[in-house]
Amino acid sequence: MAEKLEVPKEEIRCNGCLGPVENIWRNCKKCHFRACLQERKLAFCYECPEFENSTCAKYESAREFTSKRGENIKEALERIKAGDADRWLKEQDEKWRCIACGGPTYWTEEICHHCSKPIHQV
Repeated sequence: MAEKLEVPKEEIRCNGCLGPVENIWRNCKKCHFRACLQERKLAFCYECPEFENSTCAKYESAREFTSKRGENIKEALERIKAGDADRWLKEQDEKWRCIACGGPTYWTEEICHHCSKPIHQV
């Protein structure tokens, strides 16, 4: 991922969108979702009326994009809203790991950067 994004590998990290600004990865600091939520004083998109009405163009574009890789971000946000965040996070951690070595992977990878074996996502 570091090579693909042309950044030092030490910069690749995720401490969560709600973490302190100084700990957020530099690309994430430019996130339009983060900026929108801060402007509206919300923590999650599901708190916005545009989420329920499916009228937010940026969110709908992201939902469509992520669905192409087998993700359902609306369902994820609804699970988080319902208090199922811990289980959802555990499922995501398991999903985005190499089946050969167990190392964490990035959704665009086809070859594991830990063991160099093909990644087969379920």
